[in-house]
Amino acid sequence: MKTVTLVRLTAHAELMRKRRELKLEWLEDTLRDPILVKADERDPTLRLAFRKIPEARDKWLRVVYRMEKHTHVVVTAFFDRDQEKRK
Repeated sequence: MKTVTLVRLTAHAELMRKRRELKLEWLEDTLRDPILVKADERDPTLRLAFRKIPEARDKWLRVVYRMEKHTHVVVTAFFDRDQEKRK
């Protein structure tokens, strides 16, 4: 039986998603199929998922999240200019 992973946004994440005009689909795709996942250097409970978004001129989306059982709890998300420099 396959485990279903859900996505939930904190109030802050939802506010930032709207303010930054990020589609929910982009966040979900980044969590489902990231190009890169790293641990957060400052908070060991958080993970960083990265994915290029073709509809946004191939900008790198960073989704900061933590896992709660089978749920990705998104803390924030933004286009990561630093990741652009690393490619």
